[in-house]
Amino acid sequence: MEVYENLTHDRPYQRTLSRNEAVEVLVSEKEKSFDPELVTILIEEVLPRMEEEEVIKKSK
Repeated sequence: MEVYENLTHDRPYQRTLSRNEAVEVLVSEKEKSFDPELVTILIEEVLPRMEEEEVIKKSK
């Protein structure tokens, strides 16, 4: 989760990535740097919930 947040937010040392670009990075690194099961859970369960919450916040 922390890596995803770092990839998708402004940092002085890197450009902000889109959601899709960040997911591509996580998928490409999941066997090398990340637990594959956790990456799958993040992509399939956590990120969709985060998106739903953002939509709810914007509609208020």
